Amino acid sequence: MQQQFLIKNLVDLKKIAYLIANSIKPNSYFLFFGKIGVGKTQLIKFVFEILQIKKIIFSPSFIILHQIKAKNLIFNHFDFYRLDQLRNNDQELNLYVEYMIDNVNFIEWPKIIETKILKINYNLKVKIYLDFNSSNPEFRNCKIIWE
Repeated sequence: MQQQFLIKNLVDLKKIAYLIANSIKPNSYFLFFGKIGVGKTQLIKFVFEILQIKKIIFSPSFIILHQIKAKNLIFNHFDFYRLDQLRNNDQELNLYVEYMIDNVNFIEWPKIIETKILKINYNLKVKIYLDFNSSNPEFRNCKIIWE
């Protein structure tokens, strides 16, 4: 199933976070695609807020993985932005995949690891595409593909 949204403000973004939060189950993969500054991390922050997980959520760009244990689940927030140099390092990428199995995974910049995720048996995979709106750069376009 595919859905499309026009995000005009943070209230609209939070509505999308509700969709994501209400679909969470173990062994879920939420893949966030979009340019820097488009709102990927903010959307993830809203999901945690809706779930009433009161940890400080930040972009794990430099540490790659931020793991949170809450609600009898393990939530992984990955940011693979700076890992382009690992494209040929399957061993290191496989270590990250091991953290993903059976957990709830929010993955920013997932392109480098997406082929490995396809090999995992998952309960839910969702691709979230965020982009700046061409007619109003304050707005965002969002496309969600549920698999």
